[in-house]
Amino acid sequence: FLTLFQRNILRLRLESSVEDLKKSVKEAREVAKQARSAANKDQANRLRLHELDWMWGHLDFLLLPAVQRAEGKANRCDDLYEELSRELEDQEEMLFDLGA
Repeated sequence: FLTLFQRNILRLRLESSVEDLKKSVKEAREVAKQARSAANKDQANRLRLHELDWMWGHLDFLLLPAVQRAEGKANRCDDLYEELSRELEDQEEMLFDLGA
């Protein structure tokens, strides 16, 4: 058997607790909303990374033959340069021998 004063105090405490709970629920919903947004952004970033990784692998696969051809041509150019250098040295020796 509570007095009117005690009942009023209890009612105020309960109302205050309910308001605090409402405020906490509202804050929790906002935090959950932000977390969901961050998770969606993270998922989108992971998807973009996966797509970029796939594209890089695809480009690497497509470019590999071109790179190999370019390396082959570079090697042939090196071989031709060496051959021409040897021929030039031979011609210089022949000219030197003819001049001597």
